[in-house]
Amino acid sequence: MATHLEPDAPRSINCVKYLISELLKREPLKYGKTVKVRISEDSLNFPEFTDNILEDNQNLKPERRLREMEEDMGHKLIAISDFLLAKFKHHTVVLMPQVQSFNPFILDIPLVSLDPNGLYKMAEGLGINVEVNTDDKTSKSLGEVRFDEYIPELIFSDKRLPIKFGSLQFCLCRVAFARKVSEAISWDEVAEEIEGHQKNNLKSDWKRIYYVFRRLNNNFKHISGRDLFAWENKTFRRLV
Repeated sequence: MATHLEPDAPRSINCVKYLISELLKREPLKYGKTVKVRISEDSLNFPEFTDNILEDNQNLKPERRLREMEEDMGHKLIAISDFLLAKFKHHTVVLMPQVQSFNPFILDIPLVSLDPNGLYKMAEGLGINVEVNTDDKTSKSLGEVRFDEYIPELIFSDKRLPIKFGSLQFCLCRVAFARKVSEAISWDEVAEEIEGHQKNNLKSDWKRIYYVFRRLNNNFKHISGRDLFAWENKTFRRLV
């Protein structure tokens, strides 16, 4: 029987959303952290497959039919792996799914975090809201927040938020953490920092800076439960 994974089907999309949501529950997502997420064929979080019965040979002997069923499971395993690799791309490594049961078909999906910022961006694009435990004492009292530009990362309490070197967020942090908490920073100061790092001569307007500000602020809030910055009239300031 020919089996095909349907990447745009609702169940397939639900599978990706479910894996992201489960992964983000395991914050902080440091580089190399591995999380296993289980999916089952009898749930709505399993990719959609189409079995083409027109290609099925009804005259197969029982032994041959059993062998084809086993091959079908193998094809599904590879199809799911390829599907998730294409979806998660470079920010999360998807290792080969581990079979836990054949009836129903249950898989453990090992996910390895490489770039949490990329995962947050993907989650936001899919409309996923990540709940933050605001009862956590560390989220109420962060203490000093530091930016280490040599690693680079934001450091607060016992948590760390990786920042890609030379990225737009990296440039924003360099400017923001050269100033004191609550000191106003104009958007064009960040634009100058960005243009000094980039080689494409792409000019930055205030909307581009605001987008970078909002993205970094959301990433920080996902982990800490608090805003890092406040924005008003094309200027922003650090809150902590």
